[in-house]
This record gives sequence, structure tokens and C-alpha cells, in this order.
Amino acid sequence: MAAPVKILAIDSGKTTGWALFVDKVLVGNGHCLFSDVPLQDDVDLVVVETPVYYPAERRVGSAKSLIAQSYCAGVAVGAYYSTRVEVLEITAQIWKGTTDKDISHDRIVRLLSEEELKVLKKDKNARDAAGIGLWKVGRYRRWARS
Repeated sequence: MAAPVKILAIDSGKTTGWALFVDKVLVGNGHCLFSDVPLQDDVDLVVVETPVYYPAERRVGSAKSLIAQSYCAGVAVGAYYSTRVEVLEITAQIWKGTTDKDISHDRIVRLLSEEELKVLKKDKNARDAAGIGLWKVGRYRRWARS
């Protein structure tokens, strides 16, 4: 029997969301200050959302927020690269396109089983991390209808 596949998804930022999937099932989810993200050395893959700089007319959020997100994403990527765990860096555009947060969170909730819903936190960063993980395991399609 093959060992379970463990994926840790991270929505980086000053307040960071994380989601742990084992064999495509959400088994852990939370949010915390970035310095308190539970590092997992037994995961097979870490998926980290990294920020993108947009011109002022397309920008959402402040420059300060972008800097914090960039810093936290860089620390997460560096921490896992040093452990030889595979790291995949993605942008929000890759996993959810230009979908509003409320719509993507509604989709996330609809995609989860009753057991997974018990694990899902209400925090927006935790839910984004769950969405990132769902995308990686093939359960979230950014073009899905609401």
C-alpha cells in the first residue's frame, strides 16, 4: 500500500492561512501569524500563493500588504526549500482567476464533504488556503459556475 500523499497549502501574508490535505482530503485548516505557521517536515508538497504586483489602477490592497505577503511567501518558500520538500509557487490568478473572494469561498464550501466542513475555519485566509489545496488536488476549477 502506498504512503498517503500530504500537501500543505499556504495563503501567505501577515495573517497566514494554511490547509493540510492527505490523499486529496482536507484534514487540517487554520490561520495564524506567519511566524506561527505549523511547519510540516513530513509533507510531499507545499503550495504557496505568492503575490503579484499590479499597476495602481488594477491593484487591490496596499503596498504595505503586498510587501508583507511577499516577505511571508519568501520565508515559507525558503524554509521548505531548505528541507528538500517540493515547493510550488502559484498566484491567486492561477488557482481562482479573477473571482471575487466571496464567490471563491462559496465554491470552496460547496466542494467539501461534511467531514471536511468540520475542519474548515471561517477566516478568509484559512479558506483561501483550503481553495489553493483543493485546486492542487484537482477539486477546484476556477472556471466553475457559481
